Amino acid sequence: MIRKFQYNTDEERSRIIEENSELLLIEEQNITEGNFLIFGTERPVIKTYITVPEEEFELLKQDSTLLKAQSKALSDRAEFTDEVLQKWLWRYTNDPAHSILADTETGRG
Repeated sequence: MIRKFQYNTDEERSRIIEENSELLLIEEQNITEGNFLIFGTERPVIKTYITVPEEEFELLKQDSTLLKAQSKALSDRAEFTDEVLQKWLWRYTNDPAHSILADTETGRG
C-alpha cells in the first residue's frame, strides 16, 4: 500500500510524518506541483548495479551484434523461401501445363 500526502510548511511535514509513523517514508518529492511525502508498507526494492569488466562487456556486445546478424539472415532466408513457395504455388495452380491435375490425368503423377 502506498499513500501520498501533500504539504506546504515544515510543520505540516512533521505532523504528517508523526501521524504515519506506522508506515515507512519511502520518498519525498519537492517538485513544481508541490511538496509530497510518500509512505508505504513495504521497503522499496533497491536496484543494484554490478560493474562488468570492460573486456567482458565488449565480448557481450560482439555476441549481441552476431546474434542480431544471424537473426536477420534467418529472417531474410525465410522471406526468400516464402517467395519461392508462393511463385511455385501460383505456377502450379494457374499454368495448366504444370498443373498437378494435368500430371494425374496423363498418368505421370
